[in-house]
Amino acid sequence: MTAAPPKWVKILMLAAAVYHSRCRQRSIQAELGIVKERMDKRKRNATCIMINLACMEEEKKARRVVPRCLGKWRGSTVSGYLRGGAAGRDEITYRENFRMSIGAFDRLVQLMEGTSFRAQLPSEPITVVRGKARSRRGKNPASLDLAMLSLDHPTTRYKVAACLYTMGQGGSMKSNADACGIGKPTLQKWLTAFAKAASKDLRPLFMPGKPWAAEELKAVRGNFASRRGVGGVAMACDGSHVPFRPRCKKEHAKEYRNYKGWTSILAVAFVDSYYRFFDIDVGFPGKAGDNTVLKYNWLMAAIKEDPDKWLGKHGFILGDSGASDADGFFLNPYHAPTAPERCWFNFCHSSTRFFVEETFGRWKNKWRMLMNPLNVDHKLASQLIYASAILHNYCTMYGRENDFTYFEQERRGSCVCYAKFLEKYAAHMCPTCKRRGVQHCVHQASYRNGNAQTANARRAPSAIREELCTELWQRVKGNDPMGNAHLGDADVEVANACGDAEARCVREIMTARACANGDARFDARVV
Repeated sequence: MTAAPPKWVKILMLAAAVYHSRCRQRSIQAELGIVKERMDKRKRNATCIMINLACMEEEKKARRVVPRCLGKWRGSTVSGYLRGGAAGRDEITYRENFRMSIGAFDRLVQLMEGTSFRAQLPSEPITVVRGKARSRRGKNPASLDLAMLSLDHPTTRYKVAACLYTMGQGGSMKSNADACGIGKPTLQKWLTAFAKAASKDLRPLFMPGKPWAAEELKAVRGNFASRRGVGGVAMACDGSHVPFRPRCKKEHAKEYRNYKGWTSILAVAFVDSYYRFFDIDVGFPGKAGDNTVLKYNWLMAAIKEDPDKWLGKHGFILGDSGASDADGFFLNPYHAPTAPERCWFNFCHSSTRFFVEETFGRWKNKWRMLMNPLNVDHKLASQLIYASAILHNYCTMYGRENDFTYFEQERRGSCVCYAKFLEKYAAHMCPTCKRRGVQHCVHQASYRNGNAQTANARRAPSAIREELCTELWQRVKGNDPMGNAHLGDADVEVANACGDAEARCVREIMTARACANGDARFDARVV
C-alpha cells in the first residue's frame, strides 16, 4: 500500500493543471480573435463592394445620353464626306475637308493600319475552331470580341478622317466632335493616338532626320542657288508662332506671350528648297526665342560634330537675325546696312531664305488648327503641331501634283482664313509706334520681360557673308543676269547717298536702267 503524496506535491500538480488550462484558454481566445478579425474584414470588404455597386448603379442611372445623329458615327457629317455622293467620292470634297487628295488619303489609311492607332480598334474577326469561337489574337475571350463587334466601333478609315478633319479645320473641339458624331473626350483620345502614331511610325518615312545622299544634297543646294545665286545653302531655319490658349496659372501663362503680344507655342524648323521640313522643334512657350530653342536642338548638336556630313562641303544654313550660332554655320543678314552692296546682299539673302516662309505658309494653309487653335492642353497641342509637319511632308512628297495648286487658288478658304488670322493675331503696338508706322514695337519687350532692356550689340559678320556680299554686288555692277542694266560709278555714288532704306535705292537704279534699255523683266522680278 503506497503512501499518499505529500501536500506540497498536490499543490504543484494543481498549479500546473491551472496553468495549462489558462494557456489553452488564451490560445482559444487568440484563435477566436483572428477569426473575428477576418470576419470583420470580410464584412468591411463586402460593405465597400455594396457601396461601390450602389454608386455605380446611381451613376449609371444618372448618366446623360446626348443624341447626336441617327446611326451614330455612320450618320455623321464626316461620314458623309467620306462616302461621297451618288457619283462616288469627290476630289474637291476630300481636299476641302481632309486637306489631301483621295489617293493620298487612301495611302495614309493603309499606313495607319499597321500602327498603334489601329490597335485601339476591336480585335480581328472571329474564327471557329472545333466548334468553339476563338479570337485570332488570343488575347480576349471570343464572347468579348463578339460583344465589341456588335457595338459597331468606328473603322480606322473613319478615325483617320475625323482626325484630319479636326486638324484641317481647327476651332472648337465641340464643333468638330459634333461633325464627327462623337463626344469631345473620344475625339481628344483619337487625336492623341493619331499624333503618337504619326510621330512614331510615319516620321521615319517622311521626316527621318538623316543626312541627305550626295545627289539629293546637290539638288537641294542647287535649288537654293537658283533664286539669287547664293551657293552652298543646305537648309533654311526660322521660327513660327502657333496660337495657343494656356490652361495654367496666370503667373505661368505669361511665359506663352510672344513678342507680338499674344500667347503661342514656338516652332523652330529647318527647311530644304523643296518645301519640306527636315526637322522641327515644337513645345517651347512663345516667350522663348529661336536661339533658346536651337540651344537644346539635337540637330544643331549633330551638325556641330560633323558639319560636312549634314551640310556638305562648305555648306551653311540661312537664318534671320533671330537665329544664329556665333558664326559657326549660320549665315545671317547684315543689321541695318547703309552700304548698297550690303543692302543688295540682304535682299538676296532674304529671297533665298524665303523658302522657309513659303513652307510655313503652305503648312498653316493646309492645317487650319495652326491658325485657329484647338482648345487642348500644351502636350496634345505640341504633339498635333509636330504630327502636322510630318503630314505636310507626306502631302508634299506623295500628294498629287495639283494638290497645292488647289489651295493656292482657293478663295473662300485660304484668303478669308488668313485675313481673320492676321487680324486676330496682329502685333500689339503702343500708340507711338503706330503713329511711326514701324513693324515692331520696341516697348513690347519691357511689357513681356518685366522692364528688361533689349540688347543693342550685334555679332560681327562672318567671313563667308563678306565674300558673298562682294560677289553679289560685283554681279550687279558688271555681269547682270537680267540684261544690260549695268551700274556705273555715278550710280554707285547715288546709291551711297540714299541712306539705309534697305535695297530701295539699288532697286530704283536697276529699274530705271532696265526701263531705259527696254527690259522690264528686272522690274517684274525684283520690285
